[in-house]
Amino acid sequence: PDMDGWDRDGDGAAVYEDLVFNTRVIQIYKNIGDTVAEGETVVRAEYTKAGGQTEFVSIKATSSGTVYQMYVSVDQIITSRDTVWFVVVEDNERFTNQDEYEAKYKNNERFDENGQPNLIIGRSTDPMDSDTDNDGLIDGIEVFGWEILVVNRGVEITLVVSDPGLPDTDGDGLSDFLEYSSLCDSGSNASNPDTDGDGLDDQFEATGGGGTLQWPVGSGEAYTTSPCAFDTDNDGLEDGEEVIIGKDGFLTHANNSDTDGDGLKDGNEVLYIPRPFQEQTHPLVNDTDGDGMLDGWEMQVQSEEDNTNSHSLWVATSSWNLPNCVPTQTNNCAKDPGGYIWINTLGGFVQEKQFEVSEMNLSGFSVPNNPLCDCNGRWALDPSDQSGISRLPDATYDIDNDSLMNGAEAPDKWNTNPVDKDSDGDLLFDGWEVKYSQYAIESGLVDNASLSAYGARGVLDPSMIDSDLDGIDDGQEDPDEDGLNQTGLLKRYCPGYDDPSNAECHIDINTPDGKQFYDNLANYTNYEEMQNNTNPVSNDTDGDEWNDGPEVYFQDHDSDGMATGWEYHFDFDPYDAADRMFDTDGDGHVNYCEYKWDTNPRDPISFPGQGELCDPFA
Repeated sequence: PDMDGWDRDGDGAAVYEDLVFNTRVIQIYKNIGDTVAEGETVVRAEYTKAGGQTEFVSIKATSSGTVYQMYVSVDQIITSRDTVWFVVVEDNERFTNQDEYEAKYKNNERFDENGQPNLIIGRSTDPMDSDTDNDGLIDGIEVFGWEILVVNRGVEITLVVSDPGLPDTDGDGLSDFLEYSSLCDSGSNASNPDTDGDGLDDQFEATGGGGTLQWPVGSGEAYTTSPCAFDTDNDGLEDGEEVIIGKDGFLTHANNSDTDGDGLKDGNEVLYIPRPFQEQTHPLVNDTDGDGMLDGWEMQVQSEEDNTNSHSLWVATSSWNLPNCVPTQTNNCAKDPGGYIWINTLGGFVQEKQFEVSEMNLSGFSVPNNPLCDCNGRWALDPSDQSGISRLPDATYDIDNDSLMNGAEAPDKWNTNPVDKDSDGDLLFDGWEVKYSQYAIESGLVDNASLSAYGARGVLDPSMIDSDLDGIDDGQEDPDEDGLNQTGLLKRYCPGYDDPSNAECHIDINTPDGKQFYDNLANYTNYEEMQNNTNPVSNDTDGDEWNDGPEVYFQDHDSDGMATGWEYHFDFDPYDAADRMFDTDGDGHVNYCEYKWDTNPRDPISFPGQGELCDPFA
């Protein structure tokens, strides 16, 4: 009679899911307490389309049972699809007089499965009062219970019941109704003062200790934590650990995963360090070793969630063993000296070394014996300051040998990867890109405002694979246009290109291979400039009035009479003079003679013509 059953499975709430126009209630067919069948019309409404046409809609019961709540009235205008019109409670969801009496028994049943009387563990409820304890929560909900989500080393679905005779079942200072209706997304546990088991009671978390939970402690802004998540800020530390000087020895912000803002979560600074052989950092100091680089940037690991690449390069100048490795017949856990990238805790070390010892710039970079690995090894960037090893400065080194010091690669500088010489993957070393970007800007060769529009900090931004956003990687660009003249190349290798009366063409620009040949030679790319130590933003590096591209192309490193650039293109060895005398395509003419007369040394039907004499022995 007190109507304190409830829609436990959530299928009895009726809404108008297709609502588009404002809809007016015109008739209600059922009253509270009436029974209905699934699909039966309970409310009728109407709406007017844009053209003035009136349409009618029936709101039907989504389950069979009894109407327990009616939330709309005649002439009411409904404007939201989320509006609940009425609620139907199924027969098995009703909290009957018998249920009210049996609420005092274990499992709300008078007898157990063996027919024996159940223990009395609670109290019966008042069948004439839907809320026996006047806590705002109807008896049926308290006795039947509700499900909540608790985050505690995994998401747990927990069935919660409360005492219908006590307004605050767990005595945590929060009423049962408040715990059901307002705390967390699905409610908190009204029978457990510490729902998430983090050492802080629900009231303390919900109210922030009545305003006493502040950051900075005792004098800062008040904040709260979640009673249903043991680690509100997801930093690896339980809320109760953060608000006391606990295992990590520090007070930290329990609703800010990175208290000192250094890019390293509080839990990763002391208790759960994200890489091996690493000493702890200070969770309240963003640059523990005072080298000008943030702790999190120095200890950065690969993370899809944070979209970060690893900055963790292990530098070993002696043999060392993988951490937590168990030797087997095929793996003795030993690794050779070199530089190895640590991916993250799940990925471990990359199997293949990133650098040989000789490839790293270890000038002045001491690698002493390290007791953490029992080897001569240290991290290329180590943000801690607890030992002689980690106190060695990091900012002034250039371990990846890209001509850019670690400190210059930091986020507030060039924002590149300090353990990858080519951070953006454009084939150009970071330091080389920085050098010539600065040169171009200082020389007035580029418009800095235009570059900024692209988000670039130079014509060659080391953190952007395509600085001018033209679809061509920086390594393949030729901004100073110092390649070979394509028209001249066509006259040499395809004299009949634009002459219908002349069929002579040894390298046809209209074929894929031919187009590649002309394009490659016409563009002396930034990558080629870096390889040949020329200036990518000046077409004549040495000022001899000969463009860099032709000057490099026509070098002859092996003195075999064939240009180095020509040998590169046709896949000969520009440092081996022996290929001068080879007849690669078997057309009876050696490579040198094909070079002399501008024919194709890899095409047997392309060879010097009559009268084009050649003595390769001369």
